Amino acid sequence: MESPSDRNTEAGDIHLTVDTEKKELLASTSQALPTMTLAQLYEVIKTGRFRHCALPESRVKAFLTKVLEGPVENFPLCDTQDGEFKLRVEDDGLKAYLRVTPSAGGDPVSLESVKEALKERDIHHGLNMDRVATIVRNADDKEHLVAEGTAPEDGAEAFFEPLVPDMIDRRPRIDDTERADFRDLGGVITVTAGQNLIRRHSPTEGTPGTDIHGLPIPPKPGKDKRFKSHAKGVELDDSDPDILRASIDGQPIWKQDTVMVSPTLDLDAVDLSTGNIDFNGTVRIRGEVKQGMRVRARDDIQVNGMVDGATLEAGGDVTIRGGVIGQRRAGRSSYNACIHCEGSVEARFLEHVEVRCGGDLMVKDLLAHCDVEAGERIIVGAQGTRKGHILGGTYEAFEIISAIQLGSPSGAETQLKVANQFRLKKTIRAIETHLASGKLSPEETEDYRERQARLNMIRRRLQEKAAIIAKEAVCTRVFMHIETASRQFTTDAGGGTYRRKLNRIEIDPNA
Repeated sequence: MESPSDRNTEAGDIHLTVDTEKKELLASTSQALPTMTLAQLYEVIKTGRFRHCALPESRVKAFLTKVLEGPVENFPLCDTQDGEFKLRVEDDGLKAYLRVTPSAGGDPVSLESVKEALKERDIHHGLNMDRVATIVRNADDKEHLVAEGTAPEDGAEAFFEPLVPDMIDRRPRIDDTERADFRDLGGVITVTAGQNLIRRHSPTEGTPGTDIHGLPIPPKPGKDKRFKSHAKGVELDDSDPDILRASIDGQPIWKQDTVMVSPTLDLDAVDLSTGNIDFNGTVRIRGEVKQGMRVRARDDIQVNGMVDGATLEAGGDVTIRGGVIGQRRAGRSSYNACIHCEGSVEARFLEHVEVRCGGDLMVKDLLAHCDVEAGERIIVGAQGTRKGHILGGTYEAFEIISAIQLGSPSGAETQLKVANQFRLKKTIRAIETHLASGKLSPEETEDYRERQARLNMIRRRLQEKAAIIAKEAVCTRVFMHIETASRQFTTDAGGGTYRRKLNRIEIDPNA
């Protein structure tokens, strides 16, 4: 039996003791306390070391009844409990936590017992013993961090450092509002054969860590990547395999984490004095392309002036700083102005033009009475202006058609189509045929597999992303087609993002 703990109240003295064998809290008083109240009794008991005891109300009331009548000796109020503690170690061994539960009339947790448990579990690296002592002293029944190891630092991925400033980037320049960023063409950067283009920096191994038991934690090495040295116009440096250099004179172009060098042809204009152009590289034209002329380029075509009823064919992108004006051929449904390319097309405006491009068509001001098939998106309208209309003609894009206004108040028939998967499926089948042929090099096989994975991902996302967007208005005689759904506008309508819902085309309220 522990020595009594006296509690003095206005109603009289109460003595509290603990029966250590039975683990019970006992209450005694040497005389009757006729003025004692239940609230006073609770206040006496719930102080000091007994404040956490769980007191059954029936036992407290029974004691009070006896106290009001006369002296009481060793009345059992409740069970007592010793303090407890728990150590928890995270699965990765980097952190340990301590929770100390306060005693309820019993023995509190001792610092020595916690130290012994830490030693048994071999927790020593990053251990804060001052914090452990504070937690044991406070015993707040909350979990606290007491030991923290050193996390490993994963290695950095390999990366490529450009050694030629301002190399052209073929990625589309589209902002968050689906509007094109029309920048000046600027000068074309050129390199000479043997000039260094990019340097490969090797991945790092990283820095090991240490868990709370003092054991090493290995880092994750950085991911490696290598040059695609089979790209056009480049080769590995003979003395340094981490440098890719130009093998020909020409224009350096970033493309999918590598660089290629394309030869360029600079012209003041294309007219009868130059004849038609057919060049195995990039063609840059400072002036205009006159009516009836044809320009073919294996890579890109860049025109600083106007294109008047001419044909442009490119294996890369076509960029026209001015516009393109054509006309319908007499008695035929085709136009005398044509742009065909594998990449994207950028222009200020297009009128009566046939466009077939594998990437985006990005027009700043106006797209009128054209026949367009774009492999990606049709985006009309520059940021910060109210221009950007599509009126009259037929327009088909793979994913998105976006403009300030669709159609015209005069009611010119405007056909808009997105999400036709025919070409996508055809391209995937062609890739599968190439992969099954067994005639590809390891590098070519890797490229085809990357393209296959990318196209399959695009196909899965198409249903969610496909949309026709009118920033301000849709005019009468606009016909929308999204996958198999169609909608004809017989009156003018407001702007919005139109998507397919079941077999109907409706404004997406969440866009």
